[in-house]
Amino acid sequence: MDDYPEGLPLAEENRHDRGEDMNAVKLQAVVSENRELKITLPPEVPPGAVEVIVLVPEPEPEGSDVESMLRLVEEWRAKHPVRRSKEEIDRYLEEERASWGDDE
Repeated sequence: MDDYPEGLPLAEENRHDRGEDMNAVKLQAVVSENRELKITLPPEVPPGAVEVIVLVPEPEPEGSDVESMLRLVEEWRAKHPVRRSKEEIDRYLEEERASWGDDE
């Protein structure tokens, strides 16, 4: 922030927070390895203090799409145990009822 003029409001007290209108300019840029950002603004942007917001894309998941999908499936299966089919449940109930015997 060495180049930021003294006495100008920072993000916590910016022009927008004080009710002043601000215009947005959307640009594409590249952050260098040393984390510096250099942009050239269009001529309609007047000199003076501005507020800069940097939107960074989400990191790509490691591995291929297939590997990511398989990992998600395994996570889902771990959280949701295998469920029995209607036929399996009916067979279990029949076996259970048969084991009760007749008390008459």
